[in-house]
Amino acid sequence: LQLWNFDGLDLDWEYPAAPNHNGNNNQATPEDKKNFALFLKEARIEFDKYNLLLTAAVGVGEKVVKDGYDMTAMNKYLDYIGLMTYDLHGSWDSTTGHNAPLYSNDKLNVHWSVENWINGGVDPKKLILGIASYGRSFTLKNENNHNIGAEVIGGGEAGEYTKAPGFLAYYEILDILKNKN
Repeated sequence: LQLWNFDGLDLDWEYPAAPNHNGNNNQATPEDKKNFALFLKEARIEFDKYNLLLTAAVGVGEKVVKDGYDMTAMNKYLDYIGLMTYDLHGSWDSTTGHNAPLYSNDKLNVHWSVENWINGGVDPKKLILGIASYGRSFTLKNENNHNIGAEVIGGGEAGEYTKAPGFLAYYEILDILKNKN
C-alpha cells in the first residue's frame, strides 16, 4: 500500500461462513465470522500506524449477514462498509427478479439491507451503498409470462461484449434499446 501510495485497502471476502452462497462452493466455516472480526482488529492496529483506511464490501442477504458478519466489530474496526445491494436476483434463481430492488415483498431489497446494518449497530455514516451499473437477464420458461416472478430456465442471451449469459453491461443494454427502435 505504501509502495503505490494507496490510502487504504478495501476487503471483499465473499462470504465469511457461507460455504455455498449462490453456488460458490467456497471453503467457509462457521468460525470465519469470528476469524474475520479478529482479522479486522489486527489489520486496524497496523493500518492506524500508517493512517490508512480499512474498508470492506459486504453481502446483504439476511443469512449471509447473520452467519458471516460481526457488525459490532465491523463498525469498530472499519472506516467504511460497502453494502453490495445488487445481484439480489439473477440467473441462479428459478424466477425473474430485479437485480437491486429498492423495495420488495421479501428481505432481498436495498431498503431492508440498509436498515438491517443500521439496526445491527453500524454507524450510518460508515455505510456506502453499492449500486449496479449493469443488468441481469433471464431466459423465460414461458415467453408469454414476462412478469416479476415468472419462471426461468437460466440466464438470458449473453451480451456481445460481456459474453456472459444472464449479464449485460450498461452499454450493451443501451445498444439493445437503440437497435429495438
